[in-house]
Amino acid sequence: MRPPTSLFGRLLLVVAIAAVVLGLVFANDVIASRRALATHPAPGQVLDIGEADIHAICRGHTEPTLVVLHGFGGGAIDWLPLMEELAPNHRVCAFDRPGSDYSSIVATDADGILRMLHSAIGQLHIVQPVVVGHSLGGAFALRYAAQYPVAGLILVDGLSPDVADQVTKRLGSYASLAQLAKLGLLRPLAGSFVHPSYPPDLRGQMVSLRSRGSAIAAMAAEGALAHTELGTADLREAEAKLNAPLLVLAAGATELLEGEAFAESLQALANRTPNSTAIVVPDAGHYLINTHAPEVAVEITAWLANTITIPEAVHP
Repeated sequence: MRPPTSLFGRLLLVVAIAAVVLGLVFANDVIASRRALATHPAPGQVLDIGEADIHAICRGHTEPTLVVLHGFGGGAIDWLPLMEELAPNHRVCAFDRPGSDYSSIVATDADGILRMLHSAIGQLHIVQPVVVGHSLGGAFALRYAAQYPVAGLILVDGLSPDVADQVTKRLGSYASLAQLAKLGLLRPLAGSFVHPSYPPDLRGQMVSLRSRGSAIAAMAAEGALAHTELGTADLREAEAKLNAPLLVLAAGATELLEGEAFAESLQALANRTPNSTAIVVPDAGHYLINTHAPEVAVEITAWLANTITIPEAVHP
């Protein structure tokens, strides 16, 4: 059969080749995604809350319980280095938000995410946790603390109101990647969302999980949600309802695009909040939950001992 010579015929050939290539890329993503979950099974427990399956990792047994919420494009395993430091003195539970790592993908809004997290927290018999947020997780932690009973709030270089519009506008720009991600075309980009400071085995697990087309698409969707529902006005509304003690741990050498403005916004939040403490970790970058886990754990443990009244709780 002779190749088509007309312009229309050539276009049809190009379209057919593109369709085959896209089909192969998509099939590869499906296979690689299944392999990632088989190679790296969930290290915690997957909680069926009806609306979704929420993955949680818990370490330690001593109250108060810390509920830790990961940043944009991350997951519960991001907290493992810090959890190991905190576990001798506290119970610590990290959760994958819907669509992240081992939790199922559910189309919802910020309140829906908080409701699902609250349901998962309840399944673990956690009463009045100290909720902790890193990066974008700080915005979710602040809104959670404004809506549900908590013993305290800790932001570890977490997103705070004054700089939220700048950050969430940037995160919202990733929404345009969703369709390409679903086709499996963005797998090579996943490594750029995993901080290089993590140990090789853990970093490999992160890259494997977050290379999946569905994971990148879910991340893009969360960026869009952040832009519309976790901006400055939204977080200031949550701040006005906050009545729990606050600890802010700011990275003194952050590599974020917002730079000093990010750290200054955390200090400003602490200045406006009664019963608050602000600490700067001078040489720490944004991922101090890994790079400075021992120092962060010491500061958190000391603050908890001096500030938090241990609630009555029942858990296995």
